[in-house]
Amino acid sequence: MQNQERQLLTPKEKQVLDSQREIDWLKRQIEQYEQALEPAPEPDTMLSTVRDILDNEESMNPMDTIENHKDVIDELREKLDVMTQFNLSKNSLTQAIDASHNVLKALYPGNVDHDSFERSREIKIKINERDELTSLFLKGFEQLRKVKTELTQTQAKIIESHQENRELVQSIQDAKNEALLEFERQANDERDIMASQVTDRSERLSDHQHRLEIARNVLMGLILESDINWTNDDHYLQVMQEIGDELED
Repeated sequence: MQNQERQLLTPKEKQVLDSQREIDWLKRQIEQYEQALEPAPEPDTMLSTVRDILDNEESMNPMDTIENHKDVIDELREKLDVMTQFNLSKNSLTQAIDASHNVLKALYPGNVDHDSFERSREIKIKINERDELTSLFLKGFEQLRKVKTELTQTQAKIIESHQENRELVQSIQDAKNEALLEFERQANDERDIMASQVTDRSERLSDHQHRLEIARNVLMGLILESDINWTNDDHYLQVMQEIGDELED
């Protein structure tokens, strides 16, 4: 039925009908709030009730009076709780009525012409467009944030890789320098060993030459001091000539 009714109405008439239904609903809400705001029990009535109870208790014995007082106190507490809840409900309902009034006034102002209605409709369209653009912006911003996060992580990995490469190059350079130093140490050791060997051989050669010279001198001295006529003896002459030649060398 409602669908058939809507098909017979123009868009503007449909909007007016929906607005009237909204107004009727708000009026019913206001009536319910007004009914809920009925006056609470008067404190004077409660006090008179207490007095009547106390007057009736004068004829009772003390124990019954104490029990009755307890009952009266419990009853007064219950009524006080009811009044407190009533006041809280009254304040809440008053605030709700004020809010409903403000909403009703904002949605349905008193004098609304066609131009104002069209402007309001255009404003709502712009607001919807703004909300859509805001939603798109937030989605794009979230995607950009994720990309920036990934970029930051990638940059951190690149920096870490560069640091590892620098450390690797430094370790290679250190190993190379250590190898060069070790090679230089070995070369120096070998030179020292060879120099030591040459020196040792030179010393031994000098020692042998010195001993040989001593032996030649001794042999020559023996020949010269002896009575051997070595100049006429071919053997000794040859010996003396060989000793003399070696001494000259």
